[in-house]
Amino acid sequence: MKAHNMLSIACVAIACIAIGCSPEAPTASESASNSGGPAAFYAPAPVPVPDGDPVPVADGEKSWSRAIEEFLAQQGTYCIDDGSGGCRLFAPRIANYLAWFDPSQDRTIAVDYAGLVKAWLESHGRDAFGAQITGSVMEQLQSDGRSMITVDLHMMNATSFMVQGPELQSPAIFGYYPMELMNPPIHPALGDAHMHLVFMNFQPHMTMPDLIQLVTAPKPGQEILDFQFHYDGHWTLQDGSMQHVMVSRAGPFHPAFPTPGPFAPMGVATIDWMKQ
Repeated sequence: MKAHNMLSIACVAIACIAIGCSPEAPTASESASNSGGPAAFYAPAPVPVPDGDPVPVADGEKSWSRAIEEFLAQQGTYCIDDGSGGCRLFAPRIANYLAWFDPSQDRTIAVDYAGLVKAWLESHGRDAFGAQITGSVMEQLQSDGRSMITVDLHMMNATSFMVQGPELQSPAIFGYYPMELMNPPIHPALGDAHMHLVFMNFQPHMTMPDLIQLVTAPKPGQEILDFQFHYDGHWTLQDGSMQHVMVSRAGPFHPAFPTPGPFAPMGVATIDWMKQ
């Protein structure tokens, strides 16, 4: 294949990952994946985001605030190698974000805490159901030269979907897959998500990490100290009945399964599902 053709294909693939591919025109990779059953959609790797040179710490500077947008901008950018030179996506067409698994219930829930589903819907001219993200980031210089970063994030009207078992492409038992939200009228599962994350970064003023990278492949000097997550979601069914789900996680992060592996990156949490 000629060099300029290879470059063109790579550019198209990168754009597909960044904004989501049109549902009317699936990629060749997706078609090949779907033809064999519920295997995940594989896509070529995005261009890696370099950390860049750290900004020097000013004399006497011990702590400073950073914009929550710096954290949000990096979510969905980490590539989990599919073994064939591409990146594995666990919920097709949406960049990867952390899910939660309750081993006592054998259920997994994906909550759009970082607004990746929101951005994907809006990029296709669809309604994001009033989703809004606010938050703050505080960074503190530590005696060992590292920095401690505290992220407090709140997302209102965050969409979610839940499946039985750990495979995110199993049939949804609560809410709708992001692709299903493309064709309203649908009453999605919506709720408020709160995240409190404290972690160590190897140097101050560095680029914020993708949460998937932080929990699956931390760099030397990176360490999660505290991870609290809460989601309170409601779903109105077609018959008018309502279901309610609550997700709770506090304390050090515990991966549900070894990563990288066959399942989406997820942490252990308590999932309470109430039906009316």
